[in-house]
Amino acid sequence: MIVSYHITGLPVEDPQYDPYPEQIFLHDNSFSGGGGQPDSEPLQMLHATIGGPIPDVVWDGTIIAGRQADDILCLQDNNDMEFVNLDATNGFAAPSFDPGTHLCTMPNLPAIRLSAETP
Repeated sequence: MIVSYHITGLPVEDPQYDPYPEQIFLHDNSFSGGGGQPDSEPLQMLHATIGGPIPDVVWDGTIIAGRQADDILCLQDNNDMEFVNLDATNGFAAPSFDPGTHLCTMPNLPAIRLSAETP
């Protein structure tokens, strides 16, 4: 999930705090499982609306004034990734499952590898 602090509805009281995610570049990933049993009301509503698991990448759709969507999030080579832009800026009026605006690149950071061990 890629969300702005503003989605909480709480005020930003620290003038030094930047509540916006930006320059997120998700690339070369594989996704499996997950999204079938959301535990928050907004995601439960999305789950019910789409009639299936929550997509692999969920973006709230918040855009900083003067920026474009691809300044916030770029997606590339993520296999069969599913995506949703929740359109939170517009009161969730028009969610989109089309990642087309985000098919771009940004400079790479060093790779992070996570492994999950099952007991």
